Amino acid sequence: TLRRSLGVGAFSTVHLATHTCGALVAIKRIDKAALTTPDELHRAGCEIRLLKKLCHPNIVRLHHTFATNDSLCLVLEYAPHGELFDYIVARVRLDDATACRFFKQALSGLRHLHEEMHWAHRDIKPENLLLDKDLNIRIADFGLSSPCAPGGMVGPACGSPCYAAPEMLTRAGGDAYEGHPADFWALGIVLYAMLEGQLPFEDNGSAGLYNRIISGRYRTPTRASASGKSMLRFMLKTSPRERPR
Repeated sequence: TLRRSLGVGAFSTVHLATHTCGALVAIKRIDKAALTTPDELHRAGCEIRLLKKLCHPNIVRLHHTFATNDSLCLVLEYAPHGELFDYIVARVRLDDATACRFFKQALSGLRHLHEEMHWAHRDIKPENLLLDKDLNIRIADFGLSSPCAPGGMVGPACGSPCYAAPEMLTRAGGDAYEGHPADFWALGIVLYAMLEGQLPFEDNGSAGLYNRIISGRYRTPTRASASGKSMLRFMLKTSPRERPR
């Protein structure tokens, strides 16, 4: 039984629903009519196949799938505390202990995705990091994910520009770049947002934003601890070979 909308994406809507057993779930409904190209159909199928295989305490769980005449439906674990994005906005910034806990949980989920499943997420951002009933991170939205073994390349560039790694924005890297280090760069941006309450790279225009990201120069957080600043320097290395792999 559908209750209310939780969010709308380019090809899908997510609804809060009640399962017949009484449990609350999230149903992601992918509009079949919106999947107009072979690549879009392939991505929808890949997301479902990946979610069926994923089993990790910091990754959203897929319970069931079914189809209607106009939709593909994914019955997912419901995260009642919503997006990490809204959690940060409500508090302006997070204390070091909370940011560290969320960061470690997201990192654990990414490590599983990379090392055990051999995939890259390609759209890590606070909107895709959900908080369950116990305020634990659940990585969600694998619609842009791609198979990617350690050291493997993915492309073309996708995701949110503010979280794009420098190598994704160059002429050479726009078509193919290493998937795992790019995910870790995006997680570094998330860590900065948690500690400082804003993004490290912002500009009114796309060209200015891309230049700032490629340069790798950001304002040092004023409120973060020494260990937090050190981790940011490690995650936000402009060279993907110097980042976690």
